[in-house]
Amino acid sequence: KKTWTTEWVSQASEWRGDNSAQLAAFQFADMPAEMQGTADAVLFIRALHNLHRFEEKSGYLTTAMAESFAALKPGGTLGVVQHQASEDQPDSWADGNNGYLKQSRITEIATAAGFEFVAQSAINNNAKDQAVEGDNVWRLPPALSGAKDDPVKKAAAEAIGESNRMTLKFRKPT
Repeated sequence: KKTWTTEWVSQASEWRGDNSAQLAAFQFADMPAEMQGTADAVLFIRALHNLHRFEEKSGYLTTAMAESFAALKPGGTLGVVQHQASEDQPDSWADGNNGYLKQSRITEIATAAGFEFVAQSAINNNAKDQAVEGDNVWRLPPALSGAKDDPVKKAAAEAIGESNRMTLKFRKPT
């Protein structure tokens, strides 16, 4: 974890072509000044639950949103794909520890950081995943946690498929 910002850039550089975009990485709350206002888009794909798990203790999600806002050019896009908890589930369960967050919570934190909500898409919705208190996202494929050795649980999880996900677009004002 201490060296990923250099190791990832070095490894990813091997994958890119000659005319590819520049690569850089930084730890949240440690963004180099020269990177501010340079990005066209920031994407969080199934990652915000991990940041939210430590929000109360360390402010990770708030920091990530602030850094994303700072990194984006005016008019830049913030994209979010996240395991979605239904709004009627308890906040204490939909806090990221089970992999799920509510759309209202993501929107609240993003708008508090200065982003404007633009749109949502149903492209990653899965109506079969109706997670409730006591469930976690890792019960589903591909992890199948707690179900790999239980044919009944495994079949039930595979029938659901992957998690229900929100897909959200926000914009940094111009």
